[in-house]
Amino acid sequence: MKDRPEYCEGFDDSRSVSNGRQKCLVTCCFIWMLCIGCGSSNERGYIQHGEDLYPVTGQILFEGRPASNATVILHRTEVAPPTETESDEEVASLNPRGTCDRAGNFQLHTYAAGDGAPAGDFIVTVSWQDPENRGREENYPELLPKRYLLPQSSGLKAHIDSGETVLPPFVLKR
Repeated sequence: MKDRPEYCEGFDDSRSVSNGRQKCLVTCCFIWMLCIGCGSSNERGYIQHGEDLYPVTGQILFEGRPASNATVILHRTEVAPPTETESDEEVASLNPRGTCDRAGNFQLHTYAAGDGAPAGDFIVTVSWQDPENRGREENYPELLPKRYLLPQSSGLKAHIDSGETVLPPFVLKR
């Protein structure tokens, strides 16, 4: 046996490497199964893993001015829209979304920045919160009428083709 410090006596290097590899393999298999399970269900119409995504850009204007920092979320039209009890974060994490720049322009992403959205027909919702009160209040005041927040009442629609899509500007009114 090699010369080892006293505290290492009885420690078998070959077993520890084997146990470490086993733990790593079990952990990787668990994560893989979790990802497969999460990506296979589409009962609410959320985007499925493996769907082709295409670049999508657009613009949001409210009363003729850019909706700087507004959030845009797309919801599939062929399924029931999300309920009012689903939080914005839950919906946004499962559907194509984007944030407007100073000119009101946005680029959609589904999983990673700029990856786009799948082809199809969508209902569009928009949230634009008052940036002046961010951090001062728990619920920031909405600058848009409530109808634009809900898929059932927004009245905004988008069709995304396979390939690059430039949506016409969404002009929102009071």
